Amino acid sequence: MSVLVAAIIDKKGQFCYIFKEFHARMGFFLDKNKIFLCIKDILVHEFNIEADLINPEKKLYDDLDLDSLDLVDLILGLKDHIGEKINPDLFKEACTVQDLVNIVDPFWKY
Repeated sequence: MSVLVAAIIDKKGQFCYIFKEFHARMGFFLDKNKIFLCIKDILVHEFNIEADLINPEKKLYDDLDLDSLDLVDLILGLKDHIGEKINPDLFKEACTVQDLVNIVDPFWKY
């Protein structure tokens, strides 16, 4: 934090660069965690899956017992967080919760 504060005081232009670097390194994990938590919330409340059973490595079909229609419902539950329409074909490759996070990430409204 002191480096960031020093950059603000030293050069305002430098601050933007340092902040972007920080976001690129740390924000990536924070942003994807927000998506994961949103997906987890939907799985808990809409599909009655226990929260402690859900982690990024869980397989959608085998571990969480979802089917293709459940996946559609899950995607519809995310629509308020997605900035544009996503091609449904992208989701055909999703096997795990993390796969969903990675697919949705570029379309997420932060």
